[in-house]
Amino acid sequence: MAISAPFPILHSMVRKLKAKYGAIEYLTLSVFVVLTLAGQARATACRAGWPDLTVLAFGQAADPAAAKLSPAILSRVKPTVLELEVDNSHGATPPPQLSLYTLPCRRVASLTAGPRPKGSSTVVGLYRKIGPLVQAMAPGVPAKAPEGPAARMRTFDLIVLSNAKAGRDAEFNRWYDTEHLPDVLKIPGFETGQRFELVSNLTPSAFRLPRYAVRFILRSADLQATITEVKRRLATGVTRPGPDFDMATSISRYYRRKK
Repeated sequence: MAISAPFPILHSMVRKLKAKYGAIEYLTLSVFVVLTLAGQARATACRAGWPDLTVLAFGQAADPAAAKLSPAILSRVKPTVLELEVDNSHGATPPPQLSLYTLPCRRVASLTAGPRPKGSSTVVGLYRKIGPLVQAMAPGVPAKAPEGPAARMRTFDLIVLSNAKAGRDAEFNRWYDTEHLPDVLKIPGFETGQRFELVSNLTPSAFRLPRYAVRFILRSADLQATITEVKRRLATGVTRPGPDFDMATSISRYYRRKK
């Protein structure tokens, strides 16, 4: 038993247990030990810095099978449910409703890779964070909101999924991290930005999800005015478009929070 050679004490215990108990009991005990060690290894990996993951489920949030999460996990991991407000995408798009699940590292094993329920159009991707959550301005300095009564201010999420042009991922990520993300957060109303990278497309036959994603949170009294300002800055070069950004496969959507 090569695996037990470095552990003579453990090897001796295993031999004694096997002699004391029958084959079935020994097998049961072995499975228990393996599962326990696997759980400890996963917990150690989480403590060592393995990230929490984010599930993007485009479709009906109430369908646990479609969301690829077990009902037991769904009861403990509540999604942020977003409803489409404005779609500025350039190519094919997944279903409009989006549910975001933040899945702790220790719960990643609860994801399944089974087939989608018959008739389901849900698209599910597992993403990891790239870098920290970026704030719009220095701590203690609030972002300037678009004009309008405070009572009319609403919170929106801008979700952008994108790919780099072939072979240009390093340049794309450098532009995004050092230039584009800070530039977008200078737009009045934009508060935070968080980048993500695709770990696994859990529904590959349904839709080819882009490799990268970003979630901006913004507040606006007039979303159309905010979108107009975003487009103006891109058109005039105030916000420089990335030369390595694959526009043809990008998905850009503004969402409102479901009440």
